Amino acid sequence: MPEYLWTEHVLPQEWTDEWPFDEDETESAIDEQQLNFDRDTKLHTLGNLTLVTDSLNISMGNKSFSTKKKQLEKHSSLFLNRWFRDQERWTEVEIRERGNHLADMAVEIWPSL
Repeated sequence: MPEYLWTEHVLPQEWTDEWPFDEDETESAIDEQQLNFDRDTKLHTLGNLTLVTDSLNISMGNKSFSTKKKQLEKHSSLFLNRWFRDQERWTEVEIRERGNHLADMAVEIWPSL
């Protein structure tokens, strides 16, 4: 990978108050534990990772999805990041959808995978 590109976690590794669950999802502590587990398992998956330039990676940090989306649109010309244009939110569902889409593209490009 070129040295000016960095891997960015769209949902940050240390998601914070900027990344809350929907209120209707957390009815109990058990629900919240399961949601935390589900979210943590999606962090390092293909669907949640993208490439950005060094300076963009530093500025994105743990910011909200709406902030990251604006920065990706403004500063990143990579085809890989066009996916985010049509996204209103970034949850485990969207991460899974993007991961499946990227995997399908990879198999189409490299059928021997």
